[in-house]
Amino acid sequence: MKTTRIYSICLIAIITVAASQSAVGQMGNFYTSPGWVNTIAVIQENQIIKNALGNTKNSRSSGASKSKSSVQSGPEVVPAYRRYPAVQFKSTGTRLTLQEYIDLIPGTRQYKAEAKELILKILKDWEAEAVAKGYPNDWALAFVSYVSLNSHMYNGKTEKLILPFEQNIGLRDVVAEYLTDNGTFNNVKDRQKQELYELLIIGGALTYHFYEKALKENNAEELKALRLSAAQHLKLVGIKL
Repeated sequence: MKTTRIYSICLIAIITVAASQSAVGQMGNFYTSPGWVNTIAVIQENQIIKNALGNTKNSRSSGASKSKSSVQSGPEVVPAYRRYPAVQFKSTGTRLTLQEYIDLIPGTRQYKAEAKELILKILKDWEAEAVAKGYPNDWALAFVSYVSLNSHMYNGKTEKLILPFEQNIGLRDVVAEYLTDNGTFNNVKDRQKQELYELLIIGGALTYHFYEKALKENNAEELKALRLSAAQHLKLVGIKL
């Protein structure tokens, strides 16, 4: 896209407003519910999560910058005990939140079309990596990717990452196990999981796309705006900075 500044600055408002819309209203409800507030408080105290958030001295991205794409001839086989079906969903085969998200972006029809094309590519690439790792349609992997990417940007790290990067698998298992044991998703339907999942990928990977561009261009003003955006994204899911 020719201009990114307006779009990246609007990410804060778009994600926040999206949470109040009827199609994805459960996003706001889910992340402000008493059950989730208690869950995220416990998850955030886990040392692995603290490391991912950059809350420890000299924390790094666990060699993620050196990792290579995991897309291979076939997906990795994940043992049954690590799948945690409660955080996974059966996809509808369509993008449930994309059009509503695009409608919220200010700009011309052409600008919206370019944004849609970019988001579709990001979703496709992210999901190809997730499938290769053996975690298709997995909310927990989307969540830890969202948290890790936004934390990476908020803390001003510059290591190049691959989505969803390698350390997210360990994080995913920690989160998935806790959510399963506590029944957090017992009453969440597949469609709702998919909507929450899509917005997490968009809110993490799309913002990171602009962050990489701003780093490459050494655009201090853009980096500042994206840091604010990352902070808002983390607060939206209950992460305390």
